Amino acid sequence: MGEGAVVKDYYFSTVRCQADRVFGRYTRCFLTTDVIPMGVVSATNPLILTVVIKDSWALSKRNAADDARDEVRSLIKIKEGLFEKAAELDIIIPEIVASGRVSFLRNDDWVEDNTDTLYGLGKADDPSFRAHCRIVMSPIGEPLRSTKSVAEFVTVIGDDGIARGMLIDIDYAIDLDQEEQDKRTEMTGTEPYIRINNLSESDVERTSLDDWESIPCLICWFATLGTISGKRREYKELAKFPIADWRHESTASMLTAKQSAFNDFESFRDIIVNNFKPEGDKGDEGRLIKKLAVYLHKHLFQTPDITPDYCGPA
Repeated sequence: MGEGAVVKDYYFSTVRCQADRVFGRYTRCFLTTDVIPMGVVSATNPLILTVVIKDSWALSKRNAADDARDEVRSLIKIKEGLFEKAAELDIIIPEIVASGRVSFLRNDDWVEDNTDTLYGLGKADDPSFRAHCRIVMSPIGEPLRSTKSVAEFVTVIGDDGIARGMLIDIDYAIDLDQEEQDKRTEMTGTEPYIRINNLSESDVERTSLDDWESIPCLICWFATLGTISGKRREYKELAKFPIADWRHESTASMLTAKQSAFNDFESFRDIIVNNFKPEGDKGDEGRLIKKLAVYLHKHLFQTPDITPDYCGPA
C-alpha cells in the first residue's frame, strides 16, 4: 500500500459468489454498502447494497502492464465505447470506484497476492500464473429474475430484438481488436449459456457471434422457467423438458443437447420454444418472447430467407 493511500470500508452480510472450488471461475463477489450498518442486519433491517466488489484469480501476465486481457482495461474500453450511446440507449454504465491487483503485508513488506507468492513458482514461462485482482463498482444492477413482466424482460434483453450487450466474466474475455492473444480454454461460465464451440473444444477462430450465442440460450432458459418474478416454474420441473440437459455433469451430454436443439428451425421449435412457460392470463404475453427467440435463432443459426415465422403477429 503506497504512501497516502486511502482506506475505505465496505459492509456485507453474505458472499454472493464464492471462490471455493479447485476448478471453475476462481471468482468471488460481494454486494456491499459503504454506509455503517445501524443495529443488527436482518430481513426487517437490511443493508442497502450499492457497491459490488469482485475478486478474481484469472490467468495473467506477471507484468500487469503487459496483460492485454486485464479485466479493468477491458471494462474501461467498453465504457468508453458505450459512453456516447448511454443516453440514447437509456443504460447506466457502472463507475469503477477502485481496481487493481491485491497486495498483502508480509514481514513488513507489501507483496502481490499471486501464485508466485503463494506457491513459490516463479518460472518466467509458467502459463499457470494467476494474480488476485479486485474491482469495486457502483451501482449494482438488478438480476434478470427480478423482472415483473414479459415486456420488462424483453426490454432488458434487447431493443426491437437487438440485444444491447451483457458483460459476463470479462476476466476471460478476448479483445477482438487485438491480435495474437492467448486463448483461455477453461470451461467457465453458467452451464446453460456456454457456447457450442467451447463445449466441443473447437479451434475455430472466435468471433462476436460466439458471444451472441449465449443470448438466445439465456432467453430460452428463462422463458422455460418463466420470466415473471414469483410466477416461475420450480427448477425441479425443468427435469421433464429437454432444456434440462443444458445443465449436466457431462460436457458431451450438454454439447449433444445444444446441437440437437439448435440444429434446425423445426428442432428449435419442438424441443425448446414449444416448452416455454405460458405467460399472461391467456398465455398471449408469451408470444413476444417466442418471437424474440425465433428472431435470434433465425439470424444466428439459420438462413433468414428460408426460416418460417411460425409465431404469427405479436
